[in-house]
This record gives sequence, structure tokens and C-alpha cells, in this order.
Amino acid sequence: EEAGSGRDGAGGGRGRPGAPLGNFPSALPGADAADCDRRSGRPGQGGAGRVSVSDGKGPDGLPSPEDLPREGEGPFQAAFDRSPIARSLTAADGRLLRVNRAFCELLGYTAAELQAGTYATITHPDDLPESKEWVRRALAGECGGFSLEKRYVRKDGAVVWTWVSAVLQRDAGGRPQHFLVDLVDITARKRAEEARSDADRFAVGLIEAANTMIVGLDET
Repeated sequence: EEAGSGRDGAGGGRGRPGAPLGNFPSALPGADAADCDRRSGRPGQGGAGRVSVSDGKGPDGLPSPEDLPREGEGPFQAAFDRSPIARSLTAADGRLLRVNRAFCELLGYTAAELQAGTYATITHPDDLPESKEWVRRALAGECGGFSLEKRYVRKDGAVVWTWVSAVLQRDAGGRPQHFLVDLVDITARKRAEEARSDADRFAVGLIEAANTMIVGLDET
């Protein structure tokens, strides 16, 4: 809602802290952020991981069969299933009720495998406590949703850094139904940040070594 040293993931540390969401799309009924503050986290400008967007067409320029509307398919279901953004409907108890194709591709599982578990099953263990706390706050009515950087563990054991946005859907009586969760892959950005940090540490080490050598020469 990840073999060897790879368990720590790109960057090896914690991501940015989560934040309540304040502005919700009008297409998401039941989302109420009245008790949240108005801060809304956003991925860094120009630094977010790449999102692969399909034009919905096959090699002949015609729509792919799986992207054609199906009989009885409502607009929300169609938008959910065919969204290029990894998306899930997650129950209040953590069960993954529904996942789309992009979600499966991001984490390397089939829909059936994911729906047999919970978001905790695929969350990096170091990020699970924060995730649980934000879910608790939403269910308690402290906020209508939240966003945070979070690591997931793919089926092959690789770590995926994501930007998570979750909105709690409630019924007409105000009872929690499920979370609508979107994931954006920011692994490439996190790796770039780690590479820059390594380069900075190397440069500082060279400067300190040079200063030590100069001091040593002066003392002699």
C-alpha cells in the first residue's frame, strides 16, 4: 500500500513522512477531509519515477481488445481496470479486494495472488508501522485520506519505491467501505537521489583527506 542488501531498497532509508490529503477528486464520492489539515504531499517536481502510459491501441492503430468497453462494465470499473496507474480497492481490514493490471505488473503478482493477501503482505516491513498508523487515523475519522512514500516488495524480492495516495470511501451512513489506493513508481528517482548522496559523501571524504594531508605537512 523489497535479496541481500536489496531489502533496504533504493536509498536504504525512510522516505518522506506521510501527509493527510486535503483535496479529493469529485469522482470519488464519500471522501471527506473536513477534519484534515490542508497539506497535501506531492512527488518532487521533475524527480518522480517514470509512469508508463499506454495509448490503448494495438500495433495496427486500433484499440486493443482488452481496452474495449465490455457489456455491463460501468464507467468507474472501466476507468479502474484500464488505468495506467497502479490502483487497488483495499478493505478496512487490509484485504486487497480488487487490483488493476498496472498494479499486478508493478509488483509481479497475479490478481488472484494479491487478492489472497493484504497490503501488509506486500509492504516492506520497515514501512508497515507508518502505513498502519495512517490507516488507523483515516478509519478513526482524523482524515479522509493520506499520501506518503512507501516501499513494496515484488514477488521476485525486489524493492519498489512508490508514492501512495489513499482515499477512504464511506457509505451514506458514514461507515468505512474501502480505500481507493493509487501507486506511482518512484524507484528511479530514489536511486538517483542515492547516487547523488554517494557522490557527495565521496567528495566530502576527498576534501577531508586532503585537509588532513595539508595539516600533516604543515606540522612537519
